[in-house]
Amino acid sequence: MPDPVIAVFGAAGKTGRAVVRALLERGLAPASVRRLVRDGPSPPAPFPGVPSTAVDLEVGESVTAAVAGATALYVVAPNLHPDEPAIVGRAVAAAREHGIERIVHHSVLRPGLQAMPHHWGKLRAEELLWGSGLDVTVLQPSAYVQNLVPAVTGGELVVPYSVDRPFSLVDLADVADVAARVLTGSGHTGATYELAGPTTTVAALARDLGLAARRRREPPGDGASDGYGPRALQAMFDWYDRHGLAGSPGVLRWLLGREPRHPAEVLSALASGRAPRA
Repeated sequence: MPDPVIAVFGAAGKTGRAVVRALLERGLAPASVRRLVRDGPSPPAPFPGVPSTAVDLEVGESVTAAVAGATALYVVAPNLHPDEPAIVGRAVAAAREHGIERIVHHSVLRPGLQAMPHHWGKLRAEELLWGSGLDVTVLQPSAYVQNLVPAVTGGELVVPYSVDRPFSLVDLADVADVAARVLTGSGHTGATYELAGPTTTVAALARDLGLAARRRREPPGDGASDGYGPRALQAMFDWYDRHGLAGSPGVLRWLLGREPRHPAEVLSALASGRAPRA
């Protein structure tokens, strides 16, 4: 049986790069993976032989042309995009145009939290997919451990929210591993998988790494001039400050067939340069 041909949206971003890497590590030939990157400059990718196609996600014809020849799509919208359902809708239309039945959608843990607009946007995108009639799987990862690497500075771990709230931070490499398994395996049709790591706090992480934990106070925005992205980001930090973002690592453990990597282990390796930062 020939390899599937998998088109990875957002393949110039950290999630897309990690998924491409995981697909290759699972034995897919480079020609069986397609990197879809946004129009304009993008960082070079260390994936010899993997074709790249520039795509304007805001134009349906561009998306349709970019996925020609694929048998499955991994759909990752740009971070904090104001209209993720529209992007997913274009992916669905492109899949139908080319007879592509398989879509794996990169959503988020707790998409039903309306207080965070980008979570709510992912929920609406999921609704669109479930009504598409296609072979759909949804992945709902928690916040990445990798997001904390820039927060390690001067012997401190500094974040713009409470350091004592619970978080189930997940290693991006574990998420990509699951994505590759789901894209190349069977038995995942109709599934929604929460991908959460072991629960901890920023304060506990800092102690594990021999750092001090500190909350950074952000100056308030005026609300009127801020665009969607800054407003959505601040809404997320407000939620994190009050509640954190915790889940169960049980599903991730089952999908990986091993324990998810602990955030302290991952962050220590990343901050020290012992592991690539994605």
